[in-house]
Amino acid sequence: MIEKPADRFWWGMGLACAGIPIFFGGVFWKWIRLRIGAAIAARVDYFTTDPREAAIFFIVVLIILPFVSKSIGTWVGGAVAGLLIFLLNWRYYKRPGSSNSATVTAKGSSDDQTHIDLIHLLNCALNQSTLVRLGRLIELACSPQVTDAFKNGENSIEAQQSRQFYIDYVGREIAGNFDRRQRYLGILANAETEVDRRLDDTEDQRSAGETLAAFRRRQILELQFTRAIQFLQHERREIEEMMSGQVSRLAERLHRRQEGSIGG
Repeated sequence: MIEKPADRFWWGMGLACAGIPIFFGGVFWKWIRLRIGAAIAARVDYFTTDPREAAIFFIVVLIILPFVSKSIGTWVGGAVAGLLIFLLNWRYYKRPGSSNSATVTAKGSSDDQTHIDLIHLLNCALNQSTLVRLGRLIELACSPQVTDAFKNGENSIEAQQSRQFYIDYVGREIAGNFDRRQRYLGILANAETEVDRRLDDTEDQRSAGETLAAFRRRQILELQFTRAIQFLQHERREIEEMMSGQVSRLAERLHRRQEGSIGG
């Protein structure tokens, strides 16, 4: 794009605009499928594992390649690479009409609808488990395991070690959820930046004999400790709101099943 502007730039810009959303769609797919619903997620899963769709994409790429590069070598290389990718991934494709297909037909089969119901139930159970874990982490902040160290003073070494223990423990407990952990680390980093920004204004709050480095560290731990609790409370509220919507959908599907409009 840089070396050869004009047409090459616009082709590159178009490919970037098309490719970046697709890439991040894969990275955040677990988060996205919770928002779009189980039925749409099942259709997308089927689309990505249907060999017919892969073949169509392969043909479209072959048609576009001559416009991107006039070199016959580029076209042949792209064709060979695409064919190899298609063959190597053949075992992952689902055959049209196969018994393990996750598609939801227009009429809706009993097996497919049951599969969707199970997805709803498992998702609800996972959120319930997450809600319990977040609640326990919030309660831990006020438990004797953490607060006993404050008896020697809010600014004592023991209190700082206790806050550090809590901050690290929360980080380990939420490590299984990549997105949540990244947000948590961002909260901690922002707290440190905020302390550095206001350090000059709070210098008079230093304890007797406390160095500037020790004071800075104490301020960071205190703010990170507070922000960690606020973060967990926010995450719990989001899960509660999400579960409220899930319960409504489950109740609706149960009502429709009882009326015989879904499956058997």
